[in-house]
Amino acid sequence: MSDAKWNGIAKSLRVNSNVASPSRKRYVITRYQRRRAFGGDQTEASEKCLPTEDVVEVWVSELSAPVYSAGITGFYAHPMLHHLFLRAAPRTLAYREAIFLHAKDSVVLDLGCGTGILSIFAAQAGARLIFALEESSAIDVAEEMFAANGCAERVETLRGRSTSVVPPERADLIVFELFGDDPFDHNVLAYVADAKRRMLAPGGRLMPNRIEVFAVGIDDSEGPSTADRWIEEARGFGERYGVDFSAHVAMLEANRRVIDASRVASARETYADRVRTDAGKLWDVQFETDDLGASVKERRRAILRFARDGVVDSILIWFRLHLDERISITTSPYLDRTSWGWHVQRLAGGPRFGKAGDALALDAHIEEVDGRDHLRVTAGE
Repeated sequence: MSDAKWNGIAKSLRVNSNVASPSRKRYVITRYQRRRAFGGDQTEASEKCLPTEDVVEVWVSELSAPVYSAGITGFYAHPMLHHLFLRAAPRTLAYREAIFLHAKDSVVLDLGCGTGILSIFAAQAGARLIFALEESSAIDVAEEMFAANGCAERVETLRGRSTSVVPPERADLIVFELFGDDPFDHNVLAYVADAKRRMLAPGGRLMPNRIEVFAVGIDDSEGPSTADRWIEEARGFGERYGVDFSAHVAMLEANRRVIDASRVASARETYADRVRTDAGKLWDVQFETDDLGASVKERRRAILRFARDGVVDSILIWFRLHLDERISITTSPYLDRTSWGWHVQRLAGGPRFGKAGDALALDAHIEEVDGRDHLRVTAGE
């Protein structure tokens, strides 16, 4: 890496570019790559948060592997992510069922095809032609998947960011899965708005065609905080791997406030016993008919009601995807955890205490940070 590029990365993270050891330098570069991949720095942007000279080489080399070398492109090529996607059988099979109902004899565009599973379903369903569009190197795996599954002749791969790609013809059906625990933080609104305008044939269908986004108040106070849990886990790494992880533990300690205040893709298996309010709907987006620009991002308010006497210290966001008029997928906290997990935000200003029937007002909006959309929820007056 040139000195000029290194100095630019260090400046963007507001750290001292005169980092002595190669391991600390690689750590800073990894932070920069993760910042591009996740749409924001995941740690405090100051040199005090850098690990010491003996930072764990295994940890650094794992995060700075070649799949990360191209920022966002590398991140979405990570095999771990696609394995988690494919392991989510209810989601994958729901998409399969919907595609089999609507893809026959159609031109299908798979927007963000990843390993190509949805494109293969479209071919199996009898689609006339499939465009598999992917910006990451996962498309290399997809091409091998298409060949192995006997559909390469009907699938044309399109490499690049969707907003800069022009398919040879418009699609009758555009299939996409661009959602995270925060349903908007993969910029689904912008990507789908562009695809709908430039790539969808008149009378064509989007899949999913609708998303409903809900909020419930939860009591997440029992047990350790996220930071405490991570720090305890990190202390156990030493015994597990026979490596001194004190530098990694120190980094987590230094970022305790950031970890606990940030959004969390919760690792809990269920929240059914922690819900304290009814659900309030924040968004109901019709992808095919709504203006997916400014109007969708307008501020929203929901009034939650305490189901019983108790305390609410966090807000859990969940959603329901409608693949068509009949088939839907949900991340409801009353059901088992999906591969999406849940988006949990701590209530600023501390817990709210209420009696059964009391109201808890929420204000929500979609905020752009470093080019990525993020859902923000605060307690209203």
